[in-house]
Amino acid sequence: MQTRAVLEDFSIEHIVPYFQPIYELETNCVFRYECLSRLVTAKDRMYLPSEFLYIVGPAQTNARVTQRIF
Repeated sequence: MQTRAVLEDFSIEHIVPYFQPIYELETNCVFRYECLSRLVTAKDRMYLPSEFLYIVGPAQTNARVTQRIF
């Protein structure tokens, strides 16, 4: 998998949650959702967690990211 470097300034507030339904094929009903986080920069570039979480780093900041998603 190819990753891109995050070269723009960003803050925790730029991390956006996206919710995706998970369907039960037998009943054709949504039975849960998963939350996907993305970093959206001021220039509307979108990054996957694997491309920005290493920057976030220490445990205190990871807790802030989790709080932001919730």
